[in-house]
Amino acid sequence: MKEEVLGRAKDAIEDALRERPGGVALDLHEVRPEVDGEGNEFLWVRVVYDGEPRILGIKTTQGVRSRLRLKLEEAEVPVFPVIAFTARADMAE
Repeated sequence: MKEEVLGRAKDAIEDALRERPGGVALDLHEVRPEVDGEGNEFLWVRVVYDGEPRILGIKTTQGVRSRLRLKLEEAEVPVFPVIAFTARADMAE
């Protein structure tokens, strides 16, 4: 993935997280391009949050995934994001 496209992807992801309505604050920790076993490129995205691991519900995670895909499409980043939600407390381990 070209650096310019990766930069647009990071900006789009940060916008999606920042513009999200209410709830638990989510911060972008990592975005990196990856290639699956079939040669398809995708984005590995790690999002961190404060609180217990169970604080995020399906409504929140699905909403973030949908918003993120839309923002990437608007930014003309033609890859699928794979998103991991991690409690900040678990990052220290």
